Amino acid sequence: MKGLAALAYRFPDVAHRFPAAASFFATLLFFVIFYLLITPCWETNDDVGMSMRAHGYGSFIMNDSPDLIFSSTLWGTLVRHIPSFGGILGYSWATVASLFFACWAFTLIFFRRGVSTCLTCMVIVLIFSRPRALPQFTVNAGLLAAAAVLCLMDYCRRRGKETLLLFFLLSLLAYLIRAKEFIFVLLVALPLLPWRALIGRQMFLTIGLLALCLAGISLYDQHSKSGENWNAFNSLNRQRILITDFGYGRLLTEHPELLKKYGYTVNDILLLRSFFLVDPTIADSVKLSELLDSLDPSAETQRRFTSSLDGIKNIFTGQISGPLAACALLVAMAALRKRVFLSHFLLFASLLVLGAMGRPALVRIYYPAFSLLIAAPLILLSYETINPIRLRMLAIAVILCWVSIAMPLSDIALANKKATGFYANFDPRRVNSDLFFIWGNFFPYTSVFHVFQNDSERRNAWNIYAIASNHLAPNAKSWIEEKNGRGFMKRFTSSDGVIFLGYPGNNLPHQGKLIERFCQERFNGRLISESMLSTEIQALRLSCKQDNELSNRQ
Repeated sequence: MKGLAALAYRFPDVAHRFPAAASFFATLLFFVIFYLLITPCWETNDDVGMSMRAHGYGSFIMNDSPDLIFSSTLWGTLVRHIPSFGGILGYSWATVASLFFACWAFTLIFFRRGVSTCLTCMVIVLIFSRPRALPQFTVNAGLLAAAAVLCLMDYCRRRGKETLLLFFLLSLLAYLIRAKEFIFVLLVALPLLPWRALIGRQMFLTIGLLALCLAGISLYDQHSKSGENWNAFNSLNRQRILITDFGYGRLLTEHPELLKKYGYTVNDILLLRSFFLVDPTIADSVKLSELLDSLDPSAETQRRFTSSLDGIKNIFTGQISGPLAACALLVAMAALRKRVFLSHFLLFASLLVLGAMGRPALVRIYYPAFSLLIAAPLILLSYETINPIRLRMLAIAVILCWVSIAMPLSDIALANKKATGFYANFDPRRVNSDLFFIWGNFFPYTSVFHVFQNDSERRNAWNIYAIASNHLAPNAKSWIEEKNGRGFMKRFTSSDGVIFLGYPGNNLPHQGKLIERFCQERFNGRLISESMLSTEIQALRLSCKQDNELSNRQ
């Protein structure tokens, strides 16, 4: 104990003399303690889907594929070659490693620039606690990009080749994981960078090489996700994104007469908004393209702008995002630097533009940017000359934010522990079915297939037809079943029906009214529902019993 106390007492001096080693040790200790206390769960289903695709289980066939839907193909290739340790898959290890890399880079730059050890620890805990408890690939990419920006800011003072190398690696990794988030964080960071100080031969060579690598990644990704097998997915995905992500689905439901002209009903659009892409009559890329082209989006502009303002307000009312945004603004006021305020302006302006385009402000988009705006002023300030009052303001801002998020983080930890203990124990072999149909967010994907899920036998027992955005993606089991004539429409109208899995206590999936109306409109039939199991997971057999007369559309 005395040795540990002496080490803790001398740690600030060690951090100043050996910042790389000290930051690595501090980050490693933080991660180990955190994961001993908290079981991480994925924030969204997207990471679960990409893990399934990379390793060939769940909703994808055993022939694993590097062509990840939301990340780059090269990242998928890297993930596939990471071996499983303790039954935990390579995608999970790659996620933890990328978070560790970003956290270590933040800590390293803080130590190099003389930020106090206490303040460094508070900021690191503040920024990285939520992403560790609820990892999400967009947030990971954004934090890597933010760390790369901090490296550039440090390079202006130190001019070290190792700092440029670190910037290059962090940028490359961020772009591999999520290119759009990398560009977004870089855009917000533009005013923070002292461009004149960056001029130099080494910098030009690094930027040039990085640009070539990023262009190569994009071209290879585009090539990998093209070809005959990808045609159906790519052509439909363009229209799907507008309907599900950019508000066009809501706009379409307000024009039933236009829908009728193109052979659609309001229920069809509501199904598409819920990622119901299994009926080729509805999910027709040609018809949808013509339908969307006939819309006048100007009528929606005012509403979208109002919605984007509401999205900005929601940032400050969120349990985690609110304290984080408030802390970033308080730090900016303590720093009193024009470039910091310009970055804040760019961030909010970008979120307003995204909202006006129909894409609301999501936590995973702006979380890394706010994290950067908390860290960057600490790097900009000179701690030898800073006014003590402003230094106290910085410390108070971080402490208040840290206290504000302590309760939400404890709630997340308890929810993760409860969910993984409850849902992850479900064995799909208890239900007699060759294929399970799962619809979007109405199944506990993130708890059943949590980050450190290590039961390979149970994991491989899942045979899932996912009603989701990757419905027509090559190697998806939904894609295989449709090609072989055993898809949703065929099974839904048969006597055996389809087996839906979801949260317990529901007589129908959450979109049950939509699918019931779909059965009536599409087949002039009646929906038959039979409960097969209701424990941790609800299992329902659904089928559409057709009347003798033809359907409304045939």
